[in-house]
Amino acid sequence: MLGATSRDEHLATFNRVDIGLDPFPQNGGVSTWEALQMGVPVVAKLGHSLPSRAAGSILTALGLPEWVADSDEAYVEIAASRGLQIGELDKLRGELPGQIRAAAAGNPISYVQAVDDAYRAMWKRYCNDGG
Repeated sequence: MLGATSRDEHLATFNRVDIGLDPFPQNGGVSTWEALQMGVPVVAKLGHSLPSRAAGSILTALGLPEWVADSDEAYVEIAASRGLQIGELDKLRGELPGQIRAAAAGNPISYVQAVDDAYRAMWKRYCNDGG
């Protein structure tokens, strides 16, 4: 809605947002990450397809499952109730960037280690079960 902007201007617009409302039935992906990395919490609604569950997966992986709704009503309730908690929002905005860096999903080194561990565990199960 703002028209063409530079990358820096685009990211700076997140300073004007209190809560991101993830779209549905097609969730955001990059836009969800950008909001979270800029300290903006996001409300997401789970759907029944892979693209409609992306934001819920991101939020859950970052330890924010309470921001994920399973219905239209829950989506509105989360956004409305969290929007009234200004102090909590300010606190979360300050914590989100560090929380992302600390999570395996937001830290390339941790992520690769977690994937490697998962592959190793699957391989061991496969070998122990006799193929």
